[in-house]
Amino acid sequence: MASYDDFDDLVLKLKKSAIDAYMRENRWDIEGDKYEQNASSAHYKVTKPDGDGNGGGEWSSDNFIANWLTDKTDEYKGYFDEIRSTIEELTEPWRGLPDPASIAAHTENARQTTRRLAVNASSEGGESSGAGIIGGLLTLIDQNMQDMDGEAMATFKAKFLVQLRAVISGFHNITLVRGANVAAQEGLWEAARTDVTKIVNNSEKAFRALAENGSDNATEVLTVVGFAAKGASLFGGGIPAGVVGLGVDILTDVNSKQRKPTVSADSYEDGISTLTKALKELNEGITAEETLLNENFVTNLTNINADKTSYDLTIPAITSSANIAINVQKVRDVARSYMPQVSAELDAVSTISQNISLYSAVSRDSAIGIGQNGPSENLRELTWLLYELMRDLSWEITNGAKNLELVAEDFERHEQDTASALDDIATKIDQGSGYTPWN
Repeated sequence: MASYDDFDDLVLKLKKSAIDAYMRENRWDIEGDKYEQNASSAHYKVTKPDGDGNGGGEWSSDNFIANWLTDKTDEYKGYFDEIRSTIEELTEPWRGLPDPASIAAHTENARQTTRRLAVNASSEGGESSGAGIIGGLLTLIDQNMQDMDGEAMATFKAKFLVQLRAVISGFHNITLVRGANVAAQEGLWEAARTDVTKIVNNSEKAFRALAENGSDNATEVLTVVGFAAKGASLFGGGIPAGVVGLGVDILTDVNSKQRKPTVSADSYEDGISTLTKALKELNEGITAEETLLNENFVTNLTNINADKTSYDLTIPAITSSANIAINVQKVRDVARSYMPQVSAELDAVSTISQNISLYSAVSRDSAIGIGQNGPSENLRELTWLLYELMRDLSWEITNGAKNLELVAEDFERHEQDTASALDDIATKIDQGSGYTPWN
């Protein structure tokens, strides 16, 4: 079976068969490397194109006067060039379709980001997925801080530590949307390559059958249909079957129109017409799927921006150890070990996450789908938002850890230098990280 790697060869064969069909329709017999036609007063010949469908069109006659007065070589060369040009114009946009292997690397990065941001193991949808290290660290932080008391410490726990798991889970949910949509594009272009190969191959067969005084037609069910909804299952990794309560919209059930273009060649014009319609319908299928994915990115960007508190934490600074009750060693474990590890993991994941970009990977002729780069711009916007949210939270955790360590120091010693350092870290926290995810 032909593959997309054979596309150029298939187009050359299509040109050759289309010219054969055109000549047969115009009452020329195909004999070896020539087309031949008998008339009452003469025998005419026209050279065929070569094996790649190039050249041909040299007209000749065994009638000396006809050969001398009427040379139709330019006429037939013109016919052949027009046929080749028509087929080239139809097929040219379909050369160089996105390579699914190029998208696969981004899908894998998306999977790693999702896995490492998972605070709980999952077995949703028949897929099992382990949690990253963050979940365990958050549990240790919760356990160590459980008995800490006092108004300032209670505020710190309630407004920051307790919300930390929920916010990181929010990041994880964003990666589920992104991963599903990236995986959908990987599958979509694999299907598109298969579909266009079948269409061109079937068109060549139909023209060849016409040239041999027969007929052939084929109806293909386009496999690009439904890939926007298949992305979640392709991405895997424990994406929930139901998304209620996630705060994001994952495409899992969309009504995609089934498309079944038929390619035939009852005549040369019919062959060109059905090929044109089949390619148009394939393009409409790709456009429909990319439109769904693009709209989903926009929907989720809107939802996330409307619910900022689920994705963004501001740490409340503790300016003094007065009137609080803490276990100094447990606070130091949290401040020196657990929180810095969470911060470092967020930084590492954000770097992987930022590298997910499909501009080059899905680049194609601008006439195909929703444009040269498909839904890449809204993917970029979602990715950048997630990157800045993770970096901002990492900064908050790092400085929250410094704040906690100084609180432990102040609680233990009550020295002026420590009190001054507490004021300094409080000022730094008030000034913020410098990241602006919502701009």
